[in-house]
Amino acid sequence: MESDNNVQKLKFYQRQVWYGLISGIVTIQSARQGIESLLPAVAEDPTFVASKLNQVGIGTLLAWGNFFYFLGKCLAGYSVDKLSGRFVFLLSLGISSAFTIFIGLSNSVTTLTFCWCINKLFISSNWPSVAKTMATWFSPERYGELNGMIAFSVRIGCLVSSLLVAELLRRHTYWRKIDFIMGLILILVFASALLLVKRSPKQLGLPDPTKMSKASQGDDGDEHVDSQNEIEWDLITMAKDRVIWLMSMYVAGTTILMELQSFLPLFLHLYMKLEVGFAVYASTIFQIGTICGVMLGSFLYDKLCRKNITIFLNGCMFICTACLVLIWRLLPVLTSSHIIFILFVYGFALAIIFHLPTGVFMMVHVGQRHCGTLIAVLEAFGYLFAVLFDYYGAVAIKVFGWSGFFGLLVLTSMITSLFLFPMSSHPSIMTAKN
Repeated sequence: MESDNNVQKLKFYQRQVWYGLISGIVTIQSARQGIESLLPAVAEDPTFVASKLNQVGIGTLLAWGNFFYFLGKCLAGYSVDKLSGRFVFLLSLGISSAFTIFIGLSNSVTTLTFCWCINKLFISSNWPSVAKTMATWFSPERYGELNGMIAFSVRIGCLVSSLLVAELLRRHTYWRKIDFIMGLILILVFASALLLVKRSPKQLGLPDPTKMSKASQGDDGDEHVDSQNEIEWDLITMAKDRVIWLMSMYVAGTTILMELQSFLPLFLHLYMKLEVGFAVYASTIFQIGTICGVMLGSFLYDKLCRKNITIFLNGCMFICTACLVLIWRLLPVLTSSHIIFILFVYGFALAIIFHLPTGVFMMVHVGQRHCGTLIAVLEAFGYLFAVLFDYYGAVAIKVFGWSGFFGLLVLTSMITSLFLFPMSSHPSIMTAKN
C-alpha cells in the first residue's frame, strides 16, 4: 500500500515538474524569438539609426549574442551537474526576465549589445537545465516522447510570439512596449516555476523513476545505454569519444541551418520589400513548418525501427538541402509565394533533424549523471559556429547579396549531411522503444 502511495505521489510531482519546466522553456524561447523578430523595428529606431545599425550591424549583434550563448553553454554543463537542474533553470528564468526588460530600456548600441549578450548568456542554460531535471524525474523510455513534446511546444510558442509581435508592429506599437510585455510575462512564469519545479524525487522521499523503468535495467536489448552509464564521463573522456565529435559537427551544422530564422524578417523586409509587420508575419511560415515537422517526427520517432529512422532522417536532410538550393539558384525569379512555400517545407524537414536525434543522444549517450555536461558541450559547439555564421553571413549579404547568403547555407547543409549519415544509425539516437 505504501509503495502504491509513493507511485501516485511520484506521478503527481512529475506532472507539477513537467508543467513548470515546459512553461518555463516555452516562455523563455518564445521571448527570445520575439526579441529577434523586433530587430527590423529596432534598426529603424531613430535612437540607433545614427549608429548605423544596418545589415552588418544586426549580423554583428547576432554574432555577439551567440558568442555569449556559447559561453553560457560552456558554464551550464558544469553548473547543472555540480549544482542542480532546478537551480540553474530558475536562475536562467530570473536573470533573463530582468535583462529582457533592460533591452527595452537601452538607449545606445553599446547598452543594447550589453543587455542582449547578458540575456543570451542566461537563456543558453535553459535547455541543459531542463534536460537534466527531466532525466532526474522521468524514465529513459519516455525521452523521445518528452523531447518531442518540448520541441513541439517551443515551436508553438515561437509561432505565437512571432504572430503577436507582427500584429503589434503592424499596428505601429513601439518595439520597446512589446519588449516590456515579454519581460513581465517572463517574471510571472518564473514565479510559478519557483513553486512547481522540485529538485529530485529523492529529496521528497519518492522512488527513483529510472530504477522503476524496464528500459534502465537493460530490457529490450538496450545494452548500449547501460554500458554508457557505467563509464565515468568527464570533458577529457568526452573529447576522446569519436561519436561525440561526430555529433558535435552535426549539431554545429544544424544550428547554423536553424539560424536562418534570425535573418528571415530582415530578408523579407529588405529583399522582398515587405513592410516590417508583414515581413515578420511572413517569416512565421517557417515556424509553422517546424511545428508540423516536430508533430510528425515525435509521433514517428519512437515507432520506427532503427533502419527506418536512418532513412527518415537522411530523407529530411536531403529535403533541407534541396530547399536551400532552390532559393540560392532561383532567387531572382522566385515570387513571395514561392519563397514562403519553400520556407515551410524547409522548416518542416529541419525541425525533425534538429530536435529529435540530438535531444535523444544528449540524454542517452552518457547517462543521467553527465547528460547536463554533454548537452552544454554540444550546444556550445553549435553556437560557436553560429557566431561565425552570423557575422560572415551578414558580410556575404553585403558583398554578394542574399544569393551569397543562401549559397553559404547550401554548403553548410551539404557538409552537415556527411556527419548525419554515420550518426543516423547509431544506438545513442535510439530510444528504448526503437
